[in-house]
Amino acid sequence: MKATIFRNVGEIAIEEIPTPVAGPTDVVVKTKRAAICGSDLTAYAHDNKVVGIGQGSEFGHEFVGEVVEVGSEVNGIIPGMRVFVNPTRAKKGFDLKCNTCGAFSEYVLIENAALGFNLYELAENLSYDDAVLTEPFCVSTHGADSVNPQKGEKAVIFGAGPIGLCALAALKSFGVEDVVVSDMIPLRLQKVKDMGGTPHNFTEAKLSGFIKEHFGTVSSTFGKYADCDIFIDCAGVEKVISDFYTFAKVGARLSIVAVHKKPIVLDQMNFFTKQLHIVGSCAYGDTQIKRVLGILEKDKSVPKNLITHRFKFADINQAFEAAKNQQEAIKVVIDYE
Repeated sequence: MKATIFRNVGEIAIEEIPTPVAGPTDVVVKTKRAAICGSDLTAYAHDNKVVGIGQGSEFGHEFVGEVVEVGSEVNGIIPGMRVFVNPTRAKKGFDLKCNTCGAFSEYVLIENAALGFNLYELAENLSYDDAVLTEPFCVSTHGADSVNPQKGEKAVIFGAGPIGLCALAALKSFGVEDVVVSDMIPLRLQKVKDMGGTPHNFTEAKLSGFIKEHFGTVSSTFGKYADCDIFIDCAGVEKVISDFYTFAKVGARLSIVAVHKKPIVLDQMNFFTKQLHIVGSCAYGDTQIKRVLGILEKDKSVPKNLITHRFKFADINQAFEAAKNQQEAIKVVIDYE
């Protein structure tokens, strides 16, 4: 089979390697669509070691496909089944093997395969294009879910990349309609507006003043703060955390979905006096996968809003170059058909 092999920063190649064979408890999935994740792009453009992608390895983890081979001991899965693959459970190493799952190859071996564990059948009305962004949507949905959003609450999302935009869609699915999303890239801010959020360009106006005007304010013993309940960090920059400490109201909740490159500093006084809630959110589980697939069955607007570029598998090098241009690319998808 043809597989995309990571060679070095800025260097990937399609090579011929043996096609995987299913063991008794495994299945083989033929990739139909794959998407480039931020971790894939980090490896390609900056540093492969920080995301666990080794030289000479297959990589990629956001994909959907068709089951083509089923092990003798696997139940409930048949050849021809159209599936979303949970890459955090696709290999025996679980999360440690996620980024090297092999989504950018023609075929992927799914070890210890089981429905509801690492494979999820796609509904008949979900095309591969509709379902290809299930994985990042699940990441964002878990991030939103972790702060227990309630219908009618107000929220701020830091960062309007794929995860931030999916977080916007996730919050709306929970009934949180009034959402400000902060970024600086015009294309992304336009997508926020298209998806029913309120865009904020942080190069033009301070977020603290913007959200106080947008949401209104509430007062406490220690000052006057924006009347906002939920904050979701999809940016991973230090200022996000310091801003949260500074202008969050008493009892506000922050979900940290982004990966920070430096340790996060605890502003103990604000954290203590405002009784703030901060939770980390990593990956997702069965609950989020089923929720996202249910949302996509009813409303396919998320992938349609986020996918800006499509390339054939043979042009995967051009796809990665396109993904590097964050002014023009949000989500880049590879078509294997």
